[in-house]
Amino acid sequence: SLTVDVLNATVANLDCAAGTASPATATENTAYTGTATIPYTGGNGAAYGAGSPTASTGVTGLTATIQAGTLANGAGNLSLNI
Repeated sequence: SLTVDVLNATVANLDCAAGTASPATATENTAYTGTATIPYTGGNGAAYGAGSPTASTGVTGLTATIQAGTLANGAGNLSLNI
């Protein structure tokens, strides 16, 4: 028999202030579709699935969904569909 530990994806820090969006500008009362990229540090190299849609706060009317991927061991970026 072989015991296998499941590795859960974890990061130590998210740097939301350094995040970017593409396209970088949105227009009020106009549909927006884009990608947000948020840098992280302390990734553990684990794979993760796509997330559930999450509604924005502060600026209403936007929804973000994290794209599936694999964390880097150390620093990398998370991508979210907006």
